[in-house]
Amino acid sequence: NVKGMVQRVRKAIDSAGDSRPGWELVRDLGKRLNAALAFPTVKALFKEMTAAVPAFNNAQFGRDSLPVLLRFAGSRG
Repeated sequence: NVKGMVQRVRKAIDSAGDSRPGWELVRDLGKRLNAALAFPTVKALFKEMTAAVPAFNNAQFGRDSLPVLLRFAGSRG
């Protein structure tokens, strides 16, 4: 962001059809290139990243949160 801070972004909608999250594609590409990218979840990837990159040593994954219901002006329900 403009302050130079890392932000965690949660998915807005579920993946359509056979599409997959970007982190899975990077993991599978790494496997094909014989790179050691064997993380089963995005949390495991984050843990590995914070251990490997000194700039992320104090980073926290954050808590899991429930979806937020958005209500727009003039809407019902």
